[in-house]
Amino acid sequence: MFTLMAETKSTHPERTHRTASAALCLAASAALGCFMLCRLAPAVRAQGEARQAAAGATQSRFEARLVAELTGYDGPSSFNARPALVAFSPDGRTLAISGADRTVKLFEAETGRHIATLTGEKTGFNGFAFSPDSRLAATRATLDRAVSLWDATTGKLLHKLPGRKPDFETKLKAALVTSPDFFRVWFSPDGRAVATEREDDILNLWETATGKLLVALEHKTETNAAKDALSFPFTGTFPLILSASFAPDGARLVTANGDRAPKLWDAATGRLVATLSGGYDRTYHAYFIAGGRAIMTFSIKGELNLWDAATGRHRLTLADARGRTHGAVASPDGRLVAAQVDDRTTVWDGSDGRLLMHVPKNKGLLVLFSRDGRRLATAGGDKRAAARLWDVETGLLRLELPRPDGDLRYAEFSPDGRLLLMTTDKGVSLWDAATGAPLATLPRARYPAHFSADGRRLATGGTGKTALLYELSP
Repeated sequence: MFTLMAETKSTHPERTHRTASAALCLAASAALGCFMLCRLAPAVRAQGEARQAAAGATQSRFEARLVAELTGYDGPSSFNARPALVAFSPDGRTLAISGADRTVKLFEAETGRHIATLTGEKTGFNGFAFSPDSRLAATRATLDRAVSLWDATTGKLLHKLPGRKPDFETKLKAALVTSPDFFRVWFSPDGRAVATEREDDILNLWETATGKLLVALEHKTETNAAKDALSFPFTGTFPLILSASFAPDGARLVTANGDRAPKLWDAATGRLVATLSGGYDRTYHAYFIAGGRAIMTFSIKGELNLWDAATGRHRLTLADARGRTHGAVASPDGRLVAAQVDDRTTVWDGSDGRLLMHVPKNKGLLVLFSRDGRRLATAGGDKRAAARLWDVETGLLRLELPRPDGDLRYAEFSPDGRLLLMTTDKGVSLWDAATGAPLATLPRARYPAHFSADGRRLATGGTGKTALLYELSP
């Protein structure tokens, strides 16, 4: 276990001896250090020049080629509570973007050819997902949260699955619950089932092939303050935002609904396996990690807990509710857990809660692992640097990227971990994640921005009602 400070000091005052002999030792050490520095300076310069040459070679080889300008795009707007969408299908063949009037537009990812525009709801869509096999596209209606299933290759409507009753309460809560991004529609890992919300506490599971109702799960929110969404504008209580997450094998499902008791379910039968009770703060996020062996939950005030995915038994409290949670993520293999709470960055071993890295004075609004889990990036919220990259194993700061022009909104590693993408209100930039060398700046590109699964393509929002599709050189 070790602790890192964002601003380290080379000496420790409590260990400094104010004696003449100590001064002589320090002087001798300084002389020896100067001697060694002089001896090593050529080698250090050579290493630095080699690194700069490698970065220059990488930069000269890299290219982000604009393939297509995708017209009809409508990006995020906080004023109009309009979310945005840019998403590749898992097989990388189809691209979905948010269109005018809250529609969803589908394109061929290789050429940018328009396939179809998904529409049919008066208030439009604010949720979307591709099925795991890329054959289906699922949209969620803004008002009643009904889910429609479409053929992703043709845009043909296959099934419409009902959502909430379109009454006054539904309309009010639809206006209260907003996001800059489209909400995710919840598919099972094998794509055979999809979950939809019905009323505040009920989640329906449907068979995607037939549109048949399989089971209904009643969450039974246990916090009265969370239920009272009607008083939200006046009392500050939080509206219900039901979320669901499947285990990697699809056998279990966990739900969270803004209360203090997420629920663990048998996905096949709808049987309640366990109530994850013991937390002290409203929890909106619950995910399976560690290959489905554990569940991670985190709250809006920084409380982070681990639970046994088989029994629902509480295993560890990694962080208490002591501040604002900017982000909490698990590494892609589920082995590690990282959180950014206020100005503290912390990494734990997800299996036993062992503290691996702690940076108590590291401002950041984003925290993310590289795909191999060996590096951690913290980004945004700091006037001195756009992002910092840390070696998770050693806890050493590897790179500090200069602050870009504009406020940082998002960061993402490429699938192979070689690139780091960052978006601001002035454009999208791509960096070499190993050297910190700037590779490309896309001034017309805007948030959101995502890589395809193979890392060959990049799709971004853009200015002037246009999204952008790029092909990336190896």
